Amino acid sequence: SHQTHRDKRKKKRFKMRREAVGGLLLCILCLFNVVSAQTIVVYSDSLNSNWQNYSFRGGSNFGNTSPVHSGTNSISFTPSGSSGAGNNGVSFYCSNCFDSTYTLGFWVNGGSSGGQIINLGIQRSSYVLEYSLTQCLGGSAIPANTWVYANCSLTGISGSGPVSRIDFLDKGGSSAQPTLYFDDIVLIRSSSTPSSLSNAPPGTSPSPNSSPVSGGYNLHGLKVQGNTIVNGQGQRVKLRGVNRSGAEFMCVQGRGIFDGPTDQPAIDAIRSWNVNTVRMGLAEHCWLGINGVNPAYSGQTYQDAIASYVTNLTNNGFAVIIELHVGGPGSGLAGAQQPMPNSDHTPSFWTGVANRFKSNDMVLFDLLNEPFPENNAVNTDSAWQCWRDGGSACQGSYYTTVGFQSLLNTVRSTGATNIVLLGGINYANSLWQWLKYKPTDSTGNLVASWHVYNFNPCMTTSCWDQTVKVVAQSVPIIVGEIGENDCAGGFITPLMDYLEQLGNVQYLAWTWNGVCCGWDCSQGPALIQTYDGVPTNFGAAFKNYMVNYGAVANPNNRATVGSGAGTTSSGARVRSSFKQLYNLIN
Repeated sequence: SHQTHRDKRKKKRFKMRREAVGGLLLCILCLFNVVSAQTIVVYSDSLNSNWQNYSFRGGSNFGNTSPVHSGTNSISFTPSGSSGAGNNGVSFYCSNCFDSTYTLGFWVNGGSSGGQIINLGIQRSSYVLEYSLTQCLGGSAIPANTWVYANCSLTGISGSGPVSRIDFLDKGGSSAQPTLYFDDIVLIRSSSTPSSLSNAPPGTSPSPNSSPVSGGYNLHGLKVQGNTIVNGQGQRVKLRGVNRSGAEFMCVQGRGIFDGPTDQPAIDAIRSWNVNTVRMGLAEHCWLGINGVNPAYSGQTYQDAIASYVTNLTNNGFAVIIELHVGGPGSGLAGAQQPMPNSDHTPSFWTGVANRFKSNDMVLFDLLNEPFPENNAVNTDSAWQCWRDGGSACQGSYYTTVGFQSLLNTVRSTGATNIVLLGGINYANSLWQWLKYKPTDSTGNLVASWHVYNFNPCMTTSCWDQTVKVVAQSVPIIVGEIGENDCAGGFITPLMDYLEQLGNVQYLAWTWNGVCCGWDCSQGPALIQTYDGVPTNFGAAFKNYMVNYGAVANPNNRATVGSGAGTTSSGARVRSSFKQLYNLIN
């Protein structure tokens, strides 16, 4: 029933928190010695000054102006064939600059016809690695008139020690091939893989404020481009992360602001799982300092504490999603989720949040954690109309609601262009008519938010194919919460396989809160036992997936190098057993 589902969701969010009152345990913190990921820019509009153009036998132009992936220039290359002097190639040289701990990433466009036969070659004094570029594209051919991201593992380099040269080689035989294009070429080293280099290689080494996590991409300048999320350089990024619960209930309960530590060792512990995004819930009344909240934990004090934590996270390279989790109308103190935003306080909340964070383009806004209008309807036109329009469209509501079109306008009126997430109805689990009722956004930086657990109505591949897959063809999707209530990983592992297969879907697990300190894996679910990152069984399933899949951001769902393990995952292990999982809300 709807009431049963609602009760279970409330239980998941709040029962463990009530039990934690008076019973908070002391958790042991560890400082992880984590080395920041390192990115070497080879080509971006022009060849990096530390690199030399070693291209041979002609056919290449490093100042091509059309097409380009980003900026003003790209590299054009016309494979000449082996007649005459022999096959030609594009080549980049930097003495002893990289080794097998790196991955080569770049954008490629097949021009008018695509399908060119090109090999990647890596040289020391001779070739120590060579294979077809199709392997960097998940087995696909280079497409015509389309930029796609290629992700090339260098773990197969023979011998030990650094290497100096990258070649794109014409392997089309005796005949010339159509012109193709390369752009935004980078070398990315895993944050936890030891390097054979004695010194940091030349190129671009991010400062502490912009050090990439879970991949070589800087997450500054996040924006929507088509149905993908890109950074300020136009590179497609993959956001994988965890929820950090606490700020949505601690203040309301008069117990503080955060649940657990938020200092640098705690941030390092999150980083050690190879994730690059943190999602945190806020309480409307605490931010505004109204309705009887303890002034020691609310108003300006609360706002400054949240802003400090967000700044520390983004300075550490994380994207941060701020979501409104708890709020309510009138003068009473709200301690639970509401079906829809309220006109009394929610616009003021988002005006304040947007003004505070609009200058930080690594921050995203999730306007309401889990909408459930019309008594938690799964898919009715009236529920979706309420969702978009609010007010009189929300029949039966005991308070005046604000629709997401109006609330989105409120955010944009502050001048904030940050990416905005809008969760579907039915506790954000239903996306059936999200596209039909999608609000208009003046910036285009709008994404769909989806939540899924093993007890939700839409928990099977059949449902995902009809909703998530369809929506993802038009707009990016961020799965704000994934989880299961059995302290295991049998649901989330094939789910993550499915999401990786879609390519442009980002996802975060619920929740980075410790069993040590009042959380219960079976009710949470909780990812960690203690705040130094020791996982629960459920957390271990997510962590292992991140370690083996999340080390290098993989925008096009290609094979991805694991962190320090030299392993790959194709994301194609989609299981067929979802339909056998027990639906707890039936």
